[in-house]
Amino acid sequence: MELINGLDVDNLRSRVLQDTLQQISSATVSRTACCVICLGDITEQCQAQPCKHNNFDYLCLLTWMDQRANCPLCKAEVHEVWHDPGLNGEHTKVYKVSERTKASDNSSAVDRTRDNSGWVARGQPFENEAIRRRRFIYQNNLHSHHVGSNRRQPLDSRHQEFTPELVKIDPAIRSRARTWLRRELQVFVFLNCDGNPEPGNDPDREKRPSRADYLVEYIIAILKMVDIQGSAGQAENMIQDHLGRRNTQLFLHELKAWLRSPCETLDAWDKIVQYGDEDCNQN
Repeated sequence: MELINGLDVDNLRSRVLQDTLQQISSATVSRTACCVICLGDITEQCQAQPCKHNNFDYLCLLTWMDQRANCPLCKAEVHEVWHDPGLNGEHTKVYKVSERTKASDNSSAVDRTRDNSGWVARGQPFENEAIRRRRFIYQNNLHSHHVGSNRRQPLDSRHQEFTPELVKIDPAIRSRARTWLRRELQVFVFLNCDGNPEPGNDPDREKRPSRADYLVEYIIAILKMVDIQGSAGQAENMIQDHLGRRNTQLFLHELKAWLRSPCETLDAWDKIVQYGDEDCNQN
């Protein structure tokens, strides 16, 4: 089995989830719970036993248990899942993992978080032209052309390679990645799990980070651990649950192109990036 940073696939995913949770916890003032499996709101909280981690939605954790009886965060073996706390704070329902049977109608965490048939739904009227252009690129599966550099160019205008080690130690790279991710994830309308709630109805929800916000930190954690387009495909496997495989392949290609570019702003990148579709280049 191939190891990345001394970790196998399951432990790598666990480390990424831990890093994501730590970053989100330190960055947000809201205490609203986030499921570290689907990155969405927790609708029914539960607790893995005996490790007592409770950063999961009940449905997501049971789906996880279908594949492996280990905690997603610490990898400890899970014997029970506690949920539905009673009036005294005691868990009134206990699910025995060993008794789990795989029912054919179980819905996966992937199904909770995205609709494969509806990701290209029409955007909102207030979306700017850049978002509409980016959505066109995904709808038509257009990959940006490689733009090379040469020795005659100034150092600050050449394309640069990046590695997980550089992402870990260089906050400027992480900042550039977040800048691109925050805009790019607006392409995928299914990440807006709240729909369009009326302002003022739920003050806590207005402060709450969206699923896209969580996904930004999730991808940053992945960038610090693996080559995003490595031959083993770890990054693709961890992100495709949220975006779908085809979207993820293009997404990672575009993210790498942005991070390798010398551009400091998205506007500058939009002006130089080229695609095979003439209509896209003119938009």
